[in-house]
Amino acid sequence: NDLFKVKVVTEEGVELESCEMSFDDEVCDMLLYPIVLNKGDDIFINISAPQSSNIVSTLTHVSGQMQTLYLALGENVIKAPQTPGIYIVNTRFPNGETKSIKFMVK
Repeated sequence: NDLFKVKVVTEEGVELESCEMSFDDEVCDMLLYPIVLNKGDDIFINISAPQSSNIVSTLTHVSGQMQTLYLALGENVIKAPQTPGIYIVNTRFPNGETKSIKFMVK
């Protein structure tokens, strides 16, 4: 919870400071597997984020169809769509990071 800033002193003696900011010490990440699967197979999505996080993702087909996914921390299991094609899971984490992973349904 520390706040950090940068302070610079020019050759003329003028002091310049940046705005204060903090850094989140926990990494947010998403792992999805398998990336090639059959209709109705299980898809495993593993979410790593700070404990207080609520993760909302979208499952998007290349045709533009979109579905909201509510994911918990740790391993989530969802069923693969019944329509073959390329899909993208887009996730925006509370710290502002985003991650997108593609998978294919045969």
